[in-house]
Amino acid sequence: FDHGIAGRQAINLPAVAHHLGAHPNIEQSAFDTEDPETWGYTPEERRVFGLTYHRGRLYYAVAARSQIWSVGIRSHETNRRIDGSFADDPRWELDLPEGSLPVSDIAFMNNGRMIVAQRGGVVGSYDYSSFVANEPARVYRYSRENPDVEITPSRWILEPEEYAVGYVDDHRNANGGIALGYGYDQFGRMDFDRCEAALWTTGENLRGYDFIDREFVPGGPLMVHGLQASPVGPVREFNTPPLVSYFVDYDDSLQDEDLNGHMGSVRIYRVSCGRFCTAPAGALLPPAAILPPAAVLPPAAGAPTAPGTPPTAGTPTTPTAPIVDPWFPPIIPLIPLIPLIPGDDPQPNPQVCMSIGGEFACDTETGSWVYTAGVQDTLSIGIDTIRAFSQSPGVSIANGPNISTVPPPALMTLDGITPGQTIFLDVCGYNAAAAATGEPYDCCRQTLVLNAPEGVCSVE
Repeated sequence: FDHGIAGRQAINLPAVAHHLGAHPNIEQSAFDTEDPETWGYTPEERRVFGLTYHRGRLYYAVAARSQIWSVGIRSHETNRRIDGSFADDPRWELDLPEGSLPVSDIAFMNNGRMIVAQRGGVVGSYDYSSFVANEPARVYRYSRENPDVEITPSRWILEPEEYAVGYVDDHRNANGGIALGYGYDQFGRMDFDRCEAALWTTGENLRGYDFIDREFVPGGPLMVHGLQASPVGPVREFNTPPLVSYFVDYDDSLQDEDLNGHMGSVRIYRVSCGRFCTAPAGALLPPAAILPPAAVLPPAAGAPTAPGTPPTAGTPTTPTAPIVDPWFPPIIPLIPLIPLIPGDDPQPNPQVCMSIGGEFACDTETGSWVYTAGVQDTLSIGIDTIRAFSQSPGVSIANGPNISTVPPPALMTLDGITPGQTIFLDVCGYNAAAAATGEPYDCCRQTLVLNAPEGVCSVE
């Protein structure tokens, strides 16, 4: 199948044939390893990328105008089995938004939605530090018009949804590879009943951030070139920035900020995904769950929570509807990701690294409620300080965020409490000396659920 001829002529565009001289020739003096214009690429009008098969058609991207096309794959007339030959029906599907980068990968969800990933323009570097231009590469999701609106040129809704990838540069750090994968349960193990709950995306500088060190330094190294796995349901502005995500560095080097384009595609082996693979959202981590001392981050603002629990701090800018797609729990380890082997017995509970218990009392001099908490370091990671942040509107930690646990107990002075209010505190237990080094350190995190007294705290 020749897109430059058959594809373009199908919509009355002039044919662009292959030029026999369009190939790399390193013996020519004009050839320059750092100038892609000298590499002999075929013209953009016939430059095909990002192929995938879906429901009897081969979908592919064309560099010119960042277009998506498809062509049918024939089935044998007698036994209806696919024979691999091309049908005579090339079809333009859609153009990406104006100014879009080339599409290098396409994936389809079971419900027919199409996800496409962009990759920066090709560059050359003598030291192999960069293979693509440092440009904002996006991951889009398209839905079909249902029913098809005949007056529009495409059968797809042309305004795409977008996923957040990475933290810097407005969360557009894709490297052009996408794949759908299994979800994860509350223990961080693969859930084989949900075979397309996660979207894995290749990207670069995924955890780099400039100012929220409380969220990122405890979570491990900031320089990650590799993979981001996020729930497939939430698009921007949900899960933005992508706090509900796993991050895996592809070579464990965790350095080299200036590298570009070293990641390519990603593929995930999955067993047959039938109509039951997208199960409804199950129970997630309860709000009082105690997380292990591995690298963790809180769930994103506005992300879905377990039934009966309030959302985390913050409000999505476009709260159109609740998200019911299956996703993973709000545990975000950096490395490793250990899949659950079918047949393994479920683990009873994650290992407890810190226990906190206490009670409310009224400070009659200030009129503020005080929560007195005892902290026990159950894994001997040297916890001598807790960092507390309120997830409940109006409530703050007057003497926080850093509170010493030596000598015990740790006193948290809470301001802005409404009598009878349920308060959610994000607490990280850590060693202050380890944190002072500026390097990644162990953070034992849990979310405390506190029920404030019904009465008003009053000054005598």
